[in-house]
This record gives sequence, structure tokens and C-alpha cells, in this order.
Amino acid sequence: MPSGVRFSLAEPMRRIVLLILLLSFPQVTWADLPIPVITGPSGGVPGDLLVLDASESQAEHFSWAVVPELPDGRLTILVLDGGRKCVVASVPGTYTVILAAGTADGVVLKKHTVTVSGGGNTPDPIKPQPPEPVIEDRFGLAPKVRDWVQAVSDRSRQQQLSQAFRTAADRANTIGDLKKLESESRSNLSGDLVREAIGGAANASNWAPLFEPLGTEISRLDRDGKIRTLGDYQQAWREIAEGLR
Repeated sequence: MPSGVRFSLAEPMRRIVLLILLLSFPQVTWADLPIPVITGPSGGVPGDLLVLDASESQAEHFSWAVVPELPDGRLTILVLDGGRKCVVASVPGTYTVILAAGTADGVVLKKHTVTVSGGGNTPDPIKPQPPEPVIEDRFGLAPKVRDWVQAVSDRSRQQQLSQAFRTAADRANTIGDLKKLESESRSNLSGDLVREAIGGAANASNWAPLFEPLGTEISRLDRDGKIRTLGDYQQAWREIAEGLR
């Protein structure tokens, strides 16, 4: 018989033998494989109890893993209930939790992501702070205030005083809020904030080396007509605040 005929008869026989061998062993279908199911939170904050549950899975054996793991040997997940549950550490970061569910027919993996807010595994980049606004020294008060304040014996509340003048300038609705009124019985916004900043009227004498020449200078500017409007006074008070920084 020609060789070509022998080849054509051998090929169908090879296929039949292969089919018999395949039918001789039990077949695994997708329906027989385990079905992993994870229920539980996908996020939280430090201090939360983050429990992932695999009890609804169709499987006989369970194994858990997590990426990344916490450094220094700290426990990232704690497996409970024979592997059916695990607790994820509530340390800021994003973690991929992997469940391996197994039966006699195979193993199937399931992933679940948990994000704990509050900084992440790496620190957030430091955001640049906007520069401090530049105060125009229209009346020349800032350098004078820097000189006068040097004579104050106790300057521990200097920054509070600076903020008091700045706050008064920002909140003032009238010139009277800033300018000292004729009647000593009446208070104004600046006076109230300044007294609070220096710790009460009893401490005013300590600040006399600043307040006395400053009051004289403000009176001069007022007399010369250089400060007239509310905006002028607000500008002057901001220059004072700048000099006290």
C-alpha cells in the first residue's frame, strides 16, 4: 500500500485514541470550580474595624494575602473564623487584599481593595504656602514701630498685638472703629482688641514706649490731612501690624 494511504488511515486512528484517553479521566468544568466572594468595606479611617468576610463563597479552603504589608513586622491582616474572615489594619494607605478560595477541583483568586484615608503609605507632598502679602508703607509707620517697640521691656505678646491691629483693620466699618474717640467712656474696635492682645489695661504701661510715640504720630498724620478716609486708617493700622511682626 502506498505510503500516502497508510498516513491517511493512521490519522483518524490517532484521533480516536486521543478521544478515548480524554474520556477515561473525570473532566473539570467552570461550574465545579470554587466561587470566591468578599463582602466588607472598601474604605475607612484610622481606628475603624475593617472586617472582610468570605462566608458567602462556594469553597472549602481559604487563604488570605495583602499587598503591601506594613513595615517593621506590624500585622497588616488578621485571619479569623477558620479563614472565612480577616481584619485589615486601619493604617492610612491603600491595600490590595487577595482571597484564594479552593476546592478539590482547583483554586480561584479574588481581589478586594481597601483604602484607609489619612495620609497614604507615603506622606503627602508639602504644598507651598502662599507668600505673605506685601504691605505698602505709605505713611512710613512700619519702620518707626520697629524702633519704638525695642524700648518695651516685655515683648512676649508682640505677635498678639500685631494681629490685633491687623484684625481691627480688616473688620473696621467706620473710622470710629479705629480712631480713638473723644469720650474715654466709649470703646472702639481697636482699643478692645489691643487691650485683649496685651493682656488687659493693667499691662498698658509696659507698652507706653510704643503707644505714646505712635499716638503722637497718628495725630500728626491726621492733623496734616494725610489720613482722612476709612481706607487711610486701615492702611495705617496694617503698617503698624507689619512693624510689630
